[in-house]
Amino acid sequence: IFGLTASLFLERVGERWGILKGSFLQVDDTSSCCDNVSTSGCETTASCGGGSCCESTPAPQRKVSHIRPAWDNTWNTVKKILPFAFAAILFSTVIQSQISPQQIDRLLTAGAPFDVLVAALAGIPFYACTSTTISVVAPFISSTGAVGPGIAFIISAAGTSVNGIIFMNAIFRRRFIAIFVFSIFLIALLSGYLLQMWV
Repeated sequence: IFGLTASLFLERVGERWGILKGSFLQVDDTSSCCDNVSTSGCETTASCGGGSCCESTPAPQRKVSHIRPAWDNTWNTVKKILPFAFAAILFSTVIQSQISPQQIDRLLTAGAPFDVLVAALAGIPFYACTSTTISVVAPFISSTGAVGPGIAFIISAAGTSVNGIIFMNAIFRRRFIAIFVFSIFLIALLSGYLLQMWV
């Protein structure tokens, strides 16, 4: 429910503000304005700078290959993303090699009512997939019974991380990324406290 609500909210924000950076919105439109003219003779169009569009002598049709434009567009996009991807991989490597499960356990043992808040915040910079995060947090939950902080950490760690934000920064606008991170954090926070009260 929280995820669906957040996605609907982010969709509205994206429609209003635009979520992609300008460099990813550039379209190479090489079509002529005469393509939309349907007359039997010649017609002068102001939008073409006063040029003439004639149907009496149609230009010969030639087969257009889309492979090269597609390759060029893909490679240009990859070149823009590569520096961010490299930074994200480097950061995730440092996080996974330097932070041990024991350190996470000590971090998640903060006293209530701030335990869920600390866990949700701690999960943001922690890079791991869902299965890895569960395997790290499961021993903590089984030994302490603190389901709320554990779930909050799993949601925030799997939903967003610093390396993911670095990568997203290559494509999306920063204020949209900030709203996205806050949405994930809020979902982790609400879920953690609800489960803490329920269990």
